[in-house]
Amino acid sequence: MIDLRLCRLGSNGWCLRPLQNSDLSALRNLLADEQLLRQSGLLLPSLANPVAFSWALSRLVQRDDLLGLFTGEHLAGLISLTSGAGTPQRAELGYLLEIPARGRGLMTRAVGHLLRWLARQTDLTVVEAHTMRDNLPSIRVLKRCHFSIMDNDISQEIIWEYNLERIKEEL
Repeated sequence: MIDLRLCRLGSNGWCLRPLQNSDLSALRNLLADEQLLRQSGLLLPSLANPVAFSWALSRLVQRDDLLGLFTGEHLAGLISLTSGAGTPQRAELGYLLEIPARGRGLMTRAVGHLLRWLARQTDLTVVEAHTMRDNLPSIRVLKRCHFSIMDNDISQEIIWEYNLERIKEEL
């Protein structure tokens, strides 16, 4: 779905690109952080089962809706964009960023860049995101990227929405 090849995010050398098989080691290092894995909500086999964990990572790399957020060869985060079932103009955004890279606006810039790219290059009209109420870093990213709260009555989850038509009108 995402045919984005490379996007430089400023002069600091960060880039956003699809994951490749050669990124498996970097992905393993990123997702070996149990705290990050727990916060992300990714459901992966336990690190105690290295064969199953490695298999799951190889499947992640094969997905065409997953982008890596890199600095040089270092994988600092992930962004996924999955199509909504039965609604081809909607997609769901998910992301995670390693703890040492947080607080510098990196994910905010990456998500903003991706939203602008989606508005120019796709027929999508709405991007949706879900956060837990206590995930303040993710909530800050979505607020800074001008997502609106769509629904916050479901358990501990907040559902956010971004209308890409706003960007398309500015183009």
